Amino acid sequence: MQQVIFLVLAAAIGLVIFKVRGDAAKQRKAVMARLASEREERGGVDYSPTAELFREVGVNHDPEAPLPRNVSFPEPDRATRVPEFPSAADGAPVFERLSDLADPDAPVTVAADAVVAEPVAAEPEPEPEPDSTGDLRTLFQGISMPAGLRPLGPLVPVSASFVTAAAPAEVHAGLDAEFARLACDARWVEPTVAQTERNGMRGLVTIYPNPTAALDLEGNPLFPGVEPGHVVVRMLAL
Repeated sequence: MQQVIFLVLAAAIGLVIFKVRGDAAKQRKAVMARLASEREERGGVDYSPTAELFREVGVNHDPEAPLPRNVSFPEPDRATRVPEFPSAADGAPVFERLSDLADPDAPVTVAADAVVAEPVAAEPEPEPEPDSTGDLRTLFQGISMPAGLRPLGPLVPVSASFVTAAAPAEVHAGLDAEFARLACDARWVEPTVAQTERNGMRGLVTIYPNPTAALDLEGNPLFPGVEPGHVVVRMLAL
């Protein structure tokens, strides 16, 4: 019984393959007949889909015409050629071997009739631009540090830090009130960061509620030695 089923399946597969090959042969004959018909309509010229695209845009080419000769450019005059640098024997870049071509300490001989060019006057050096860095002494002139803020480290005109044991909210409110008293324009871009401007100077005031956790770009503490529970205020002149 199994042999009968196998023979039936093999016969069915053979019929399918025979039909597919027959259909392909019919399609191939139909295409060849159509190409032959189109070639006769064009006076015996072989049909090419690519050539047909060129004909549609007005470009015609005779397949029997000889191909154009290659255009050869004349060799440049030897006097106008750019000399090539020889490659170093040991494979090193040639520009590193230029010192081998001549003694740099050897005197330079100049012909008597040589034309000596006049020395070119050196351009004057540009004047240094004035330092536009602000000054905290001008920006916060007359300020009274609130909330018990006391200096932390050296105070310089461009940077000053202060520390206190007061709460961060008390420090924020005290600084805001002091800025208003000084008529200093203060804009709090963040709850802990204010942009200030006064007397033609600009500055940046930052409150650090947890200064022991503040680190610089290298991972070092920004305020070493500050005890936990304190608040730090840093003022920068821009």
